[in-house]
Amino acid sequence: SYIRSLTIFGECPASLISPKMQLLRVLDLEDTDNLKNGDLKHIGELQHLRYLSLRRTNISKLPSSLQKLRYLETLDIQDTQVTQLPRGIAKLEKMRYLLSGVNFKKLHEMMAESGMGNHNGRIFRRGCCKVFNADQFSVRAPKGIEKLKNLHVLGVANVGKGNGVSRRLTKLANLMNLRRLGARVTGLTEKEGDELCKSIGELDRLQSLELRSDSLDFLDRMHESAIPTHLTSLRLCGNLTKLPEWISSLNNLAKVKLLG
Repeated sequence: SYIRSLTIFGECPASLISPKMQLLRVLDLEDTDNLKNGDLKHIGELQHLRYLSLRRTNISKLPSSLQKLRYLETLDIQDTQVTQLPRGIAKLEKMRYLLSGVNFKKLHEMMAESGMGNHNGRIFRRGCCKVFNADQFSVRAPKGIEKLKNLHVLGVANVGKGNGVSRRLTKLANLMNLRRLGARVTGLTEKEGDELCKSIGELDRLQSLELRSDSLDFLDRMHESAIPTHLTSLRLCGNLTKLPEWISSLNNLAKVKLLG
């Protein structure tokens, strides 16, 4: 009952998470086996939890009680089956790191394992990223996302067609502390593409940007003066006829990764 930090390796014991662990601040269950949705039923009672990692587990749904964790700063559900965050997640205003969806490296591996063509070490197939931009590889951006103004990392968040895209894109600009953004934006209209570019341009502290879309040509319409000048990493997944001209103005850019 006095434990502050708990990391589990291998198989996760049934009923591990107990309301008795009232002082727990760090719970790291990354890569554990046999973790089930029901095992998280008491998670909302761990009132002092700051860090929760469920990365690479079989979790597919988070309990609504998660919104009670008002001190939570890190939620890592990357490479799980979770595609939607519980209602009320925007109440966690101390959240700094919200990691979700399938990461870029695993996306590349999945494409290779699925038999996408290989030519001189490059994985390719027309429209392959359209397939891998499916909803199960990202998490729907929660309602009220703009309230999480302490966020440093967000992604991969689904703000694509049918997910309130017209409202969510403009509100991304409110996340002024973002250092890293990953978004799935498939199905954008020309106007929505322009809104996304404008929102990204207002994120002055952004250092890493990852975008997944069936078409990324809207990036060429982004004005050079609106580019986050501190960008050091750029990851793009989707059909792209050419690199946008403004990329030459990113003097701090150290890493570019493309999947198409």
